[in-house]
Amino acid sequence: MSASRKWMFGVLAMCGLNVSGAVQAYPENSVEAGAKPVPSCGPHQLDGVSAADNIAAHRQFELPTLSYAGNAVPSHWNVPFTLLVDASGRVACQVMDSEFGQPRALNNTRRELLRAMSGWRYRPFGVDGKPSAVVISERVAEQQVPSKHQTLPDVPLDQVTISLSRSGCFGTCPSYEVSIHGNGKVDYEGVGDVDVQGKHSFSIPPADVAALVENARRADLWSMRTSYSALITDSPTYVLILKMGQQRHEIEDYVGRMVGMPVSVGDFEEEVDRVGRTFEWTSLSMAAVEQLQREGFDFDSQQAADTLARAVANERGSDEAAMLRMIDLGTPLKGGNAARPPPGVPVLTESTLLNDALVHHRAALIGPLVARGLLNTHGVLDRNKLDKAFQDAIRGGRLAAVRKIWNTGDGKVQPSLWFVDESDEGASATRKRVPVALLLSRSYRDAHWDGQAIAEWLAAKGCDLKARAADGDTLLHRAVDAGDIGFVRYLLLHGLDASTPGAYGLPALGSAQNEDIALLLLRAGSSWHMDDGGAGFGRYAKEQHWARVLAYLEQHKDEAR
Repeated sequence: MSASRKWMFGVLAMCGLNVSGAVQAYPENSVEAGAKPVPSCGPHQLDGVSAADNIAAHRQFELPTLSYAGNAVPSHWNVPFTLLVDASGRVACQVMDSEFGQPRALNNTRRELLRAMSGWRYRPFGVDGKPSAVVISERVAEQQVPSKHQTLPDVPLDQVTISLSRSGCFGTCPSYEVSIHGNGKVDYEGVGDVDVQGKHSFSIPPADVAALVENARRADLWSMRTSYSALITDSPTYVLILKMGQQRHEIEDYVGRMVGMPVSVGDFEEEVDRVGRTFEWTSLSMAAVEQLQREGFDFDSQQAADTLARAVANERGSDEAAMLRMIDLGTPLKGGNAARPPPGVPVLTESTLLNDALVHHRAALIGPLVARGLLNTHGVLDRNKLDKAFQDAIRGGRLAAVRKIWNTGDGKVQPSLWFVDESDEGASATRKRVPVALLLSRSYRDAHWDGQAIAEWLAAKGCDLKARAADGDTLLHRAVDAGDIGFVRYLLLHGLDASTPGAYGLPALGSAQNEDIALLLLRAGSSWHMDDGGAGFGRYAKEQHWARVLAYLEQHKDEAR
C-alpha cells in the first residue's frame, strides 16, 4: 500500500515544562523590545488553507538556529512548528509539533524563539490569486555548541589533508570517499550507488584548499566532539577527518542533526564535496569523462558499460552530453548493468539502456540509441522491444518520447496499445490485459510530466481512458496520485466516476494530498466514507488544515453511508 494512501494521524502538542541554563539563541537587543511570544493556536485556528507554494521563497527573514552549551540540552532536538500566517504575512499563532509521538518541552531558549517569531515576515501567500491566511510548517534547528575551544593547528598547507567519507544506507545513498590534500591533489573513490566507481585522482588549485582550511578554522571544527550519533537505523554514516601535520581530528556524523550536531559540521561536509568536486563523479559529468580519458580508461569494457548504465538510470544526474560522449568513445550499449549482480549470478545479456533513457527522460539519448539499433534483433525491428520501449516512454511521462517511439516503425510496425498488468493485492495475483494509458505515473518532483497530454494522445489512438488496472485503479487514481488537478478535471469531464474503488477498495480521493483536488472529487460525487464511516478521512482533512473540505463534510454529514 502506498504511503500516500495511509492516513497519517499526527499529534499536536504544546508543553509548558522548563529547562534551565539554555544559551539564548539571539544576541542582546535582537528581539524587538516589548515583543510578546506568538500565542498557541486555538482548537480551530489551524482549520485553514495549507500553503502549496515554496515556503522558503516567501521568507523575508533567515530561520535561526537555537544553541545550547554544556549539559543544558533539550530532551528532543529541533523544533518543528505548524504556523498560521495571516494575509499580511505575519505569524498569527503557532503549535510546536511533536515528532514520532515525542512532545517538545518549552524551555527558555524556545520561549525566546516564540518572542522573535512575532517579528517573522513572509511575502503574502496567495489563494485564488488573492493574499490569504495559510497554514505552513517550519522547522528550527538546534545545536549543542562545544563546551571547550580547541584551536585548529597551524601547519604548512602541504601537511594538510581533509577527508570525507559517506556510507551507503537502506536505499540508494551514494557511498564514496574523497581526500583533499594541501598541494591540490584530490583522491576520489566511488564505492556504491555512484556513477563512477573505483579510485581516481585529479588536481584542484591549492588556493581552494587554503580557503577550505580557513573555513574549518572559522567553523571551530577542531573543538567538535568526535561523534554525533542518533539512535536510529538504516541511515548513512558520514566521517570527516582533518589531518594537520601529525595531528588528527575525526568527526562521525550519523544523522547528527537529530542529536544537536552543530550546523557548521554539515555545512563543512557539503563544502568538502564542493571543493573536492565529488558530484562530478557521483553523477557522471563531462569533467569526469575527460579525466577518465587522461587516465587511459578503457571505454570499450564492461566497466565502462556499467558506468554508462548507472549514469542513465541515476535520477540525480543530468549531464546527457557526458553520456553521449561515452557512447561516442565506444562504450558498449548492451550488457551494462546499473547494479552489478552478486558473484555467480549471470549478467543480463539484453541491454536496458534505451529503456532507462526513456523512463528517466534522457531526451538527447533516445535518437542516438534507436539509431544504433537498440530496438533491433538481427538487424530487424523487434516488436517486443518496440512495445517495451513504448511502455517505458509512457512511464517516463514525456509526450515527445512517446511519439518518437510510436513513429519508429514508419507506420509499418506500431507498438501495442495494450499490456499485461499484474497485481498481487489480496490473497492471489491478478493478471489483466489493460490499455497502456494505465502506465502513467508521475515520478517524485517531476515538474515536466506530460500525463494529461499523453492520455489525450493515446485516447486519439484508441485507448480507453475509463479502463481499470489489475488492482482496480483507474486513470483518475493516477492523476490524483500525481497531484495534477488539470488532469483530474479532464478525466472527470470525460466521464470517469470519482467513486470507483481502486487498490484496497479506495476511491481516488484516498490518495489526495491537495485540498483543491480533494474538493473537486467530493463535488464530483466521490464517496468519502471509505471503510470507517468517514471518520478517518475527516481526521485526515483536519490534520491537513483543509477548511473547505471540512465545511463540505459538515454540510454533507447526514448523507447515506
